[in-house]
Amino acid sequence: MSTDERVWNGEEPPLELEREGEETWEWGAAPDPEPIEPQAPLLQFLRGTDFVEQEIEQRAALLGAGADVLLPAAGLAIIGGPGGSGKSTLTLHAIAHHAAGIPGL
Repeated sequence: MSTDERVWNGEEPPLELEREGEETWEWGAAPDPEPIEPQAPLLQFLRGTDFVEQEIEQRAALLGAGADVLLPAAGLAIIGGPGGSGKSTLTLHAIAHHAAGIPGL
């Protein structure tokens, strides 16, 4: 039997694969992999007009309502400004108020 045709047979392995107290194995050809089902692409390229014509999904808001949503749930907010203008203070107060369930802004 050639080296790539050997499989584990539950019997004594070659000396180089033997370890005390463990199951023994011989190297062999790997079994054929299961076929993979095709999936929808994760990324889709659109022309500008097709992108603009897409329906906008309405999501729950953490701050704001309707067309005036400032912070959507599961969204991203970027707070910018010069150093010392209160960005960190504003952010910490907003987080604390939201966590406590108190309207803050």
